[in-house]
Amino acid sequence: MQLFRYGHPFEQFELFYKRRFKFAQELKKQEDYGLPVRIIFGLIPEDNGSHLNPFDRGSLTIDDDFNVTSPQAQVFLLQLCTQFRNQSFYKSTLGPLLNNCFLETLYTWLNERKCIDPFDLITRYPCCNESHFPYNKQAFDFCLKKAIKLMFKGSYNYIDSKWAGAWFEKQTNHISVVVIEYNTIFNVDADFTTVNFFWKKVNSWLSQIKTSLAQNKFKNAFAVADNLDLYALQEAIVTGTMTSVFLALAIAFIGICMTTFNFRLIFIAILTISWIMFTTIAILILSGWKLDVIESICICVAIGLSVDSTLHYVLAYQSFFKVRRNYLTDLKHRLFHRKEYLINRTVYFLPCLAQ
Repeated sequence: MQLFRYGHPFEQFELFYKRRFKFAQELKKQEDYGLPVRIIFGLIPEDNGSHLNPFDRGSLTIDDDFNVTSPQAQVFLLQLCTQFRNQSFYKSTLGPLLNNCFLETLYTWLNERKCIDPFDLITRYPCCNESHFPYNKQAFDFCLKKAIKLMFKGSYNYIDSKWAGAWFEKQTNHISVVVIEYNTIFNVDADFTTVNFFWKKVNSWLSQIKTSLAQNKFKNAFAVADNLDLYALQEAIVTGTMTSVFLALAIAFIGICMTTFNFRLIFIAILTISWIMFTTIAILILSGWKLDVIESICICVAIGLSVDSTLHYVLAYQSFFKVRRNYLTDLKHRLFHRKEYLINRTVYFLPCLAQ
């Protein structure tokens, strides 16, 4: 999280000099693998937690329309794994990658497995090369469980990710969630532009692949990645700041309309508040500040003060205008009656002056 300007020694240490010290070498080793991206099927991407309680993370919502055992889902997932490795952001990783795309592992295992065990002469059907892809529901479910059991029993050290693979529901023992994971060429970066470009590229490709290969039948699939907390905070600051600007203008507009009903005052007040907001943002940009937590707080404070001060000035001007209008009306009334009094006196004394 960036709290100071980019050139501040604290920020420079965090971004550049920290990795020169021995205690940060472990972090550097983790970053060399690249940022892993996971594509998740079987869950609905919704945040049902309380936005007012940071400890309430909500609960998982299962996508009942997703069925990995269907032939269409099997074909799509196999094509997705191939397409992922053909992307420019994919980073090749050493090792067998047994569970990163479990369907490829299952497909390869079944194609190479003979139906008769050469030692025990026991049939292995349907988990053998006589089963054709896409597999029927019973064969897929049975063989996948058998393959997972063998995978974690004999080659646990070759498991690259603890998240990738098929996830079973505890009550029904059926596959509910599927996670496909591969590393990418991007590393963890504090720069918002770099991470934003990477994340939009991944999501754009995923949307395109869902539309072209599956006609949006797997529309609830979504991508996640590690160490994007800072990016999420930066994105919230960018969108939240602009939202607060327009929300402040809307609240000021409604407040002035309810108190003045004067379109000239409304226009002048909104223009004043907008000028203060954009002037504050321009001064921060010209001063070399980048939008972060401190800058966002300054902008929000400026917005609040501008709305409050402008509303007070508008109400004070309107009150003064009403008092001034009453004063002018009273003055005109007095002058009018004084004029009648002088005319009457002149008419009364005019004969006397003639004599």
